[in-house]
Amino acid sequence: MHRLLRCVRACEEVQGTYALTIDGRGFDSKVAASQDQPFLDSECVSCGACVQACPTATLTEKSLIKKGQPEHTVVTTCGYCGVGCSFRAEMKGEEVVRMVPNKDGKANHGHSCVKGRFAFGYASHKDRITKPMIRESIHDPWQEVSWEEAVEFAASKLKGIQAE
Repeated sequence: MHRLLRCVRACEEVQGTYALTIDGRGFDSKVAASQDQPFLDSECVSCGACVQACPTATLTEKSLIKKGQPEHTVVTTCGYCGVGCSFRAEMKGEEVVRMVPNKDGKANHGHSCVKGRFAFGYASHKDRITKPMIRESIHDPWQEVSWEEAVEFAASKLKGIQAE
């Protein structure tokens, strides 16, 4: 029974939502959506705290099932917004298997949002731009340039704004 409580407590105490509850008593108890409602209608924000806290692997990330166990970890910063959340990117070769919020992260202290935790597929998407590109105006096509040219271009544009 105490094992079942970890995911419920993570939801309540760590995330501050009450999406999960224990339904039933004794051997008949199970984790269920709170407020006697369908899970999709619950307060769940898909942060993954319950998955991270689950000691029995009843709640498991799909990426681990599809890609297998990670081989090494890289500490990184989430690329979705400007908050700067710290994550451990668990890797298998060069591919991200899962993202785990870093408990020592100054911005997130081990918490995460749904994008930071689960939407890491962009990192290896075939359409991802991996080289710097610039354009003079919004009507011009993008041009691939070196990193030095991109930094010089950005600096000159910032200086132009500063001069105004």
